[in-house]
Amino acid sequence: LESLAYHIYFLVIRCRVGNATYNSLIDNLKNQSPFIYDVAVNLADLIRRHFSVIVSDPEIGYLALVLGGMLEQDSLPGRKLNTVIVCGTHHSIGLKIQERLARHFSGDLNLLGTIAALPHNVADSQHILFLSCLSEPVPYSNVLTIGSILSDRDLRHVESYIAGYRQQAAKKQLHTLISEFFDERLFFHNLTFSDKYEALRFLTGKITACGYAPETFAEEVLQRERISSTCFMGAFALPHALTFCASHSALCILSSDTAFHWDEHQIKFVCLLVLAEKDREHFQPLYQHLVDILCNAQSLSAITAAPDPASFTAQIELLF
Repeated sequence: LESLAYHIYFLVIRCRVGNATYNSLIDNLKNQSPFIYDVAVNLADLIRRHFSVIVSDPEIGYLALVLGGMLEQDSLPGRKLNTVIVCGTHHSIGLKIQERLARHFSGDLNLLGTIAALPHNVADSQHILFLSCLSEPVPYSNVLTIGSILSDRDLRHVESYIAGYRQQAAKKQLHTLISEFFDERLFFHNLTFSDKYEALRFLTGKITACGYAPETFAEEVLQRERISSTCFMGAFALPHALTFCASHSALCILSSDTAFHWDEHQIKFVCLLVLAEKDREHFQPLYQHLVDILCNAQSLSAITAAPDPASFTAQIELLF
């Protein structure tokens, strides 16, 4: 916190004398760490209101770099993978394996201990990784055979499994959230707007009309957009409010066969995020996963081409 305070102190001085720090990594930060960047945007708004200065996009990017060293993006509960070592009667060997795994995967694995044999309900324990030193083949995807002397090859296999497990868990979580928050009344295709602010006023008006958020929601979304654009890669936008002010969570979709203006870019897809206080823990994974999916040009094209709600949900099913 002390280093962050010093950074903010000199940031305010730079803003007051008009000497902003240039940051060429801003687009990379937005695309690769959208949640951290959005935290920086909210902090920039607090600085603006408290010190009466305008915090530029490059300075927001620099704030994101500072915050990135303080915040763990994988700090959500349950992100560590529960892991059991199956070592027969060789308990001491199992403990040595556990010690080495702890050194290599302290932030990835929740090591539960060692057991002599695989349990009878392995098939029903897909959220547990079993690392087996036993020689017999096991036809379960969540059982990896490792050597009694843990090799670098074994470590790579575990690392690959963790990456695949997290990818599938993220896709499943995103699919669940989109299905839960999607409302056919909030899907719009091939509408024409002069600029992003006209589009946002239309979308936030529909949100309010459907009872998802109060009248103040529109200004919150516009204020967030004025601080820093929510456009990614010049291809799509994920606008949202500065606070969790909605009464119910929803996704408001705007897509078009022809590109429309969003700042200096031409985009075809907008997803307005509407989140209630009770769903605030979903913001980080939803925001991050949406950016990951939409940064894939093929996925973005498929979703944007959906002309109606049924086609949109069908594309979501295909993607996940």
